[in-house]
Amino acid sequence: HRARGRAHGAPRARRARCACGVVRTGVPDGRTETFRFELAGGKPVTEDITATIEGSSLVCETIARPLGITFEERGGRCVVDAVVEGSNAESADVQSGDILRMCTAILTTTPKVDELSYYSNPPSKVYLPCLFDTTDQSFERVMGALISNGELADVEGRKEEIEEIQLVLERPAA
Repeated sequence: HRARGRAHGAPRARRARCACGVVRTGVPDGRTETFRFELAGGKPVTEDITATIEGSSLVCETIARPLGITFEERGGRCVVDAVVEGSNAESADVQSGDILRMCTAILTTTPKVDELSYYSNPPSKVYLPCLFDTTDQSFERVMGALISNGELADVEGRKEEIEEIQLVLERPAA
């Protein structure tokens, strides 16, 4: 992860707002919930997520950066190990033992161009807000997705700082 700075005198990026929430519950097996995500500059996205642990519940939190969460890998999953006292995550009621199922991230991509154009005028990388499903992903890749939220996103032709991260967490029954 490389540090990004702002050149002296350069305009500060606009803040991009993310929001999420449950739009439908109990489909079809009582353990699947549909979440609606509003990604910066894009159309709202809905995702069906099914709880994988009997008796667990799914929660979606929009949390300002920095989060204040320590994650660890347990049984091939990314799990909240600790929540920093007084942090944004504590205010959002993130709990130790919550399993990270999905998060917002910044996808780095390069627009497709023909081969001749690529070498004579290489396209710039584009940084797009997206959802990252943690299912079957390595711990390192999940951490990379969370860290990517520090990149400036390309939103409607502007660079925007994403100040909030959306997390879908599976909370095992107490």
